[in-house]
Amino acid sequence: MTDAEPDAAPPQWPYCGRGTSASDSVGCRGVRAENRSACLAHLDDAERAAYLAALAPGADLDLRAVSVTEQLLTELLDALRDPADGISVVGQALCNGAIFTGGVNFRQVRFRAAANFSRGKFEGETTFRGASFDSHSYFNEALFAGLATFSGANFGGDLQLVDARFDGKANFITTEFAGDVLSHGAVFASELDFGSAAFRGTQRLGPLTCLERVSLFRANFSLQATLVISAAEISCKRARFEGPITLGVRHARVDLSEAEFVQPFTVRTERYQRDGLQLQEIMTARHEPMAKIMSLSGIDAAKLLLSDVDMSECRFTGAHHLDQLRREGRWEFASPPAGLYWRSGLPLWWSHRTVIAEECAWRALPSRPAAARRGWSAPPGGEPPGLATLTSIYRQLRKNLEDCKDEPGAADFYYGEMEMRRHSATIPHGERLLLHLYWALSGYGMRASRAVVWFAATVAVTVVLIMVIGLPNSTPRPIVTETTTPAGRIELRVENPDPVLTLPMGRRFSVERLDKSLRIVLNSAIFRSSGQNLTAWGTYTEMISRVVEPVLLGLAVLAVRGRLKRS
Repeated sequence: MTDAEPDAAPPQWPYCGRGTSASDSVGCRGVRAENRSACLAHLDDAERAAYLAALAPGADLDLRAVSVTEQLLTELLDALRDPADGISVVGQALCNGAIFTGGVNFRQVRFRAAANFSRGKFEGETTFRGASFDSHSYFNEALFAGLATFSGANFGGDLQLVDARFDGKANFITTEFAGDVLSHGAVFASELDFGSAAFRGTQRLGPLTCLERVSLFRANFSLQATLVISAAEISCKRARFEGPITLGVRHARVDLSEAEFVQPFTVRTERYQRDGLQLQEIMTARHEPMAKIMSLSGIDAAKLLLSDVDMSECRFTGAHHLDQLRREGRWEFASPPAGLYWRSGLPLWWSHRTVIAEECAWRALPSRPAAARRGWSAPPGGEPPGLATLTSIYRQLRKNLEDCKDEPGAADFYYGEMEMRRHSATIPHGERLLLHLYWALSGYGMRASRAVVWFAATVAVTVVLIMVIGLPNSTPRPIVTETTTPAGRIELRVENPDPVLTLPMGRRFSVERLDKSLRIVLNSAIFRSSGQNLTAWGTYTEMISRVVEPVLLGLAVLAVRGRLKRS
């Protein structure tokens, strides 16, 4: 069966039938006006006037498959207008399949019974501003070619938008919903605005697809609800969620700044696939499927749960209780630039770690040296906060993972916290010097490779120093002196002569001396025992190595433990 076959078949209601042709044996499919032979669009002026005169406020409106012009709609609503308050009152509205040409104005119309606009076509700008739907309303498979405005409307029952299509902007600003908004397969090609809307009895919104922006700015959800949205951008700024809420998102960049969560609020990447219209490929080409959190500024994160989200551009500044933020699944953060760069003639590179957006913005500041900001780019969101704020953010995120017994995951946040402290001008110079040393030697106890390299370099230098200035020509032999006391007793005195190093420089480098120096250094640094006869300079060298090298080795072990521990 093709899509054209149902339209080719005659409708199930008494239909007009005007305008038949060789290619269309049915003709006009509009429902006949009551006790008349044609639809309202094909009645002559006298019959239409008689029909309109018989209408009264609260009468049913039957426009199934009728082609309704702007003038005809105005005449119908004028006939249904209550003279007491000037509001048009409609009983049951059967407008499924109707074609509204030109502008469509249902402003402040009251629908006392079910309103069915399924498969309706709204070819011009459409407004239901201030309309009141006392029962369920149906816009399934409806097509809105222009701007659709429902601002200030009141939906007393469920609003069904299954497989509806909005080619223009859809406004539901300050609208009140007492039931669910069921929109499986609905597609909004432009912006969808629920700004300041009140969802009094809504427990489900979506699933829906919006190719641009969905706004829940200042919206209020009173009950437990599930929202499923596939969009380019979702703004929940200053929204209030009073019940437990689950927001299932696909593709969207989500702004949660200044939102208020009274009960647990969950944001997760939704895995549903849209049926029909094949817009999935379009969305995938423009945006990643994973939900991207753009801002948590100004929220209380204690009741927030994020699951399988991209945090690479998320702004945390101003968020409270980040240490109580709950997380599940996979989180993705930004990373430092890859590859080598040159600074003061030295080849350097950024070690891989987790970086928050505010640090990326700080490192990309034009006021920083060009070499220091090379490769860094600032994500959207304005100027970064101060380093004290960045330190606090990293500290709270680190504590969050440590409380979850995820110490390996917390390691990168600890690294970021220490980086912000190291660069902060408010930290005393002595402490900053220690932080620089801690960073250079072991990456704050997080980079085992760095500590191992320094350990190996220190051992190599110590071995060379022992060979050059520490090992004597040969092992000194004790000198035994025999003396006889006046009493006739024989006393033996043993003296250890000082080690002497007089070898030419060329003879100090040999395999034998290298082997001996290496054993001395390793015994001293690792096994804490040496007991070798060394020159004075060699003794001082060994003393220093017995302090420095075990510290470096310990930092390497600490870094490995920090990456592997999960208790």
